[in-house]
Amino acid sequence: MKHITILLLITLTIACNNNNTTSTDNNDWQQGTQPNNTDIPAPKAANNSFSKTIQIYDPTGDLLGMISPGKNALIKTPTLALKGSYTKSDKKKYRSGKGTYAEVKMKDYGFKVRKANGDLLWKVKIMDDGRLKISDNEEGLNAYKLSISDSGDLKLKKDEQEITRSPFDPNDGHLQLIDGQTIKINPNAHPPINWGVFLIPDIEPIHQLIIITELLSR
Repeated sequence: MKHITILLLITLTIACNNNNTTSTDNNDWQQGTQPNNTDIPAPKAANNSFSKTIQIYDPTGDLLGMISPGKNALIKTPTLALKGSYTKSDKKKYRSGKGTYAEVKMKDYGFKVRKANGDLLWKVKIMDDGRLKISDNEEGLNAYKLSISDSGDLKLKKDEQEITRSPFDPNDGHLQLIDGQTIKINPNAHPPINWGVFLIPDIEPIHQLIIITELLSR
């Protein structure tokens, strides 16, 4: 029921004020954890359709949380409010009221999500055909792979073994999670593959949101 945890833990975030001091304790999140050193310029701010605040709803229609992609990003959850901003042309830091929570290192192939001390959490590679490859190591071993099936479903594989296919309805923004629950994403004018990050069980929910925010910010 890990994805139910995602839904419950994102609830009530809208009430957070940017000036509040919020917890950065990973215990609040119960779901799972440099081959190319070329620096690249920071990506431009997300275009108009992607820069809107994105709201996530549970199956009953209650608002669960929100993210705002772009050069100055915002993520809010029940226990954490993060602001993401560039400290270098190729590095963005996500900070809470207690300091740096995580950092994102931009690469020509995608980006890395790292702990505040620089340790790698997730390496995200954006393939030329739009597929995503996400691993917890520099070598890309045992990577998760996200793609879109011929029928339009989100397809998740680990190495070459298929884990799940999940429907995503681009007309209403409904995404079916692995446990059968459905969330609604609004507005839904975004590449569906980005939302497949919610299907990866080993990525903590807050890191899922950081990855999705960065994908939408490119």
